Amino acid sequence: MTDWFDHIMCSDYIMGGTDAFTYVPNSFTVIAQDGNHTKNSLIASPTDIAAPANIVNDVYHMSNHMPVSLRLALNPQHRVSGISNQVIDQSLKNVECHYFNNRLNFSTLDESLWGKNCTVTLYDCLGRKILNTNVTLENNTSGADVSFLPSGYYVVILQSGNQLIARDKVIKM
Repeated sequence: MTDWFDHIMCSDYIMGGTDAFTYVPNSFTVIAQDGNHTKNSLIASPTDIAAPANIVNDVYHMSNHMPVSLRLALNPQHRVSGISNQVIDQSLKNVECHYFNNRLNFSTLDESLWGKNCTVTLYDCLGRKILNTNVTLENNTSGADVSFLPSGYYVVILQSGNQLIARDKVIKM
């Protein structure tokens, strides 16, 4: 092993716990490093007891860098906001959602849904509501303009009244 340090870089938001996730104190770990093997082989004496022998052996043969980990916790104030836990009506689960050409497109071949007025709600990966707009499901496709959104990962909820029609995930590049 060398005397380099491998790190996980975290933002002030995570370290300070001022956003959705916070660092769990004392949870940063260097896997298979017991502190007795700096500038020495992990499998040299004394026996490394920081992890099971098969893990120490695998880390030794894997690289001269140590795997690192930390635990993150979801801040309590973010647990109650954002996406509700709704059940999709099984008769309506044949609506598909696709992101293409700065539009969020919905399509269905189910004629009973054609002409149905729906609300489209988008949430970002932190559970914040980003968009709330109305669409009417048309013959085969309908959609909403999302050109103003930054690139990212979004959860899409399509509902009619209180009835959940579709829930999907999209990535805008």
